[in-house]
Amino acid sequence: YDKEIEKLYTIITQASKEVYLRFGHEMEIPITRYPWQSQDPIVYIKSFRYFMSYRDSLPSNIKRVWGPAGDRGSDEFWPGNDVVDIISFAIYGLPNKNITDPNKQVSFPKIFGMKKRRMRHLDKHIFITEFGVKGPEDYQKNWLEGAAKTLRDDPQIIGANYFNMSDTPGAWGDIEAPDWSISKETMDHFIYTLNGE
Repeated sequence: YDKEIEKLYTIITQASKEVYLRFGHEMEIPITRYPWQSQDPIVYIKSFRYFMSYRDSLPSNIKRVWGPAGDRGSDEFWPGNDVVDIISFAIYGLPNKNITDPNKQVSFPKIFGMKKRRMRHLDKHIFITEFGVKGPEDYQKNWLEGAAKTLRDDPQIIGANYFNMSDTPGAWGDIEAPDWSISKETMDHFIYTLNGE
């Protein structure tokens, strides 16, 4: 894939804005949604290092992102401090995955706390590259309020990306693909809380 990698690097090194370069995300999840999941950690590490070291140096606006799901075992795939600028992971509220009662679903702060503890030995900033919540609107609003407070108050977090859409149809097997879309009102409330208002 050297030709494709070279083409990608040629494009992103010309960018004037910040570029977050994430490669082989959620590698530790024991499924095969992506071909790099459930693979030998040594092979993954070699691949990640090869990709991120493809150019001898990168402009300062390009940040190399290592993006496990943040689940148990993610540290087995740690590629090394010299090829990672930022750690990322995903946080989702999924009341209909295995808990049907939204009030029994785990909150954003609790999920974030568990995942951050697993990364505590790594001195890197955190980017929540994916997060979303499914369920009744009042549940979404409350869950996102907790998310906003965490994002606002934790100095290690440098950014977040809300997944405001449905996941790929069929990606969840027999379970209907979750739809994390939220209303404008709920998004406005999230931003209001995020700004500390």
